[in-house]
Amino acid sequence: MASHVAPPPEYVSDRLILRRFDDDDVEFVLGLHAHPGIARFIPSAVMSGTEDAQVWIAAAQKMSGHARGRWCVTLHDGTPIGAVIAKPIPYSAGESGEEVEIGWRFHLDFGGRGYATEAGELILAACLASGLDRVIAVVDAENVASQAVCRRIGMTALGETTKYYDQPLLAFEAGAADARSRQVSWAGVDDPTRRDSADVRLDDGLRAFGRQITDDYAAAWTVDARDGWITRTVAVAVQGRGWARTLILNRDSDTGRWTSATHERGAPPTSLPRPGIVDADALDEALDCDLGMCPLTNTMPIRRLGVQTDTAAEHSLTMAWIDMPSLEVIAGPQIYTGIDADYVRYTSGTRDFTAELTVDEDGLVIDYPQLAERTAVDRPV
Repeated sequence: MASHVAPPPEYVSDRLILRRFDDDDVEFVLGLHAHPGIARFIPSAVMSGTEDAQVWIAAAQKMSGHARGRWCVTLHDGTPIGAVIAKPIPYSAGESGEEVEIGWRFHLDFGGRGYATEAGELILAACLASGLDRVIAVVDAENVASQAVCRRIGMTALGETTKYYDQPLLAFEAGAADARSRQVSWAGVDDPTRRDSADVRLDDGLRAFGRQITDDYAAAWTVDARDGWITRTVAVAVQGRGWARTLILNRDSDTGRWTSATHERGAPPTSLPRPGIVDADALDEALDCDLGMCPLTNTMPIRRLGVQTDTAAEHSLTMAWIDMPSLEVIAGPQIYTGIDADYVRYTSGTRDFTAELTVDEDGLVIDYPQLAERTAVDRPV
């Protein structure tokens, strides 16, 4: 009998992966809703048996979409530990609106380790990057633990309200502030089966959440370059046929030292290199990551160096280049030269390749010759 293949990763953080629920999650969902906190704070969610869990999963499968829905929270080794939601909130009688709430619930065995905070911060940031100006959470007044999570992930307490769920609850909110979001997608030119997409929050840097899908694997990634367009962390999760890998890549802002942590499951193709940094010393000059075949990561050097307006200089850089799908990390020399506001010349230092990248006003690639081209009009907010 063929082994079960879990749904592919959709979001990833340092310790967690968010994926969709499937029919094999019935026993986990049943156990998740046996948590004493569910009976105490959300009695309507208590389940009496597997049929209730099957109905809940079926609803989750219908509602999960672009930064909206119910996701199964797993560790990097695939162990399911909880659930997060992002969905339109039900209003009390006489109230109406279009607000989106986030929430979380975790299995009793995985409490007290900061997983709710990590998953909540991830889904909140993903929602804001997807184009929402505001996200809310509502919590029972006696649920001190969830209130603490709301505060830890940067939400502001609004006080008690009866606007939702026909009952008094404490409300919290988070907004986009001065940041704005972009949603972009690309189709592969060298490989027409490849699709890349990214939800991006732009301010004095960027934080982006993306996916790379091919016939051979599916990947989710998160890039944090909020501090002056310099990469802080990269998290990547890849799933192929019978195998999966994760990579957490960090750059220490004080020392400039890059470190990596990896996890592997299953048996990938024999030609695939091992994940992680090959030579950390070779990355000492690197300020940027370059996620293989993904046009999004060109944005950081383009914006940091101002090459759309400063066309006089040729910038030689070292990248922490992440091979896809192996997740091997090597030093990748590259050269960026501004042409004008719409074009940037890119040269690879490891292969005989130069291209004029077409970019938009935010430094996001529109056309990358021989690699990828924008597939749809995005929705700037």
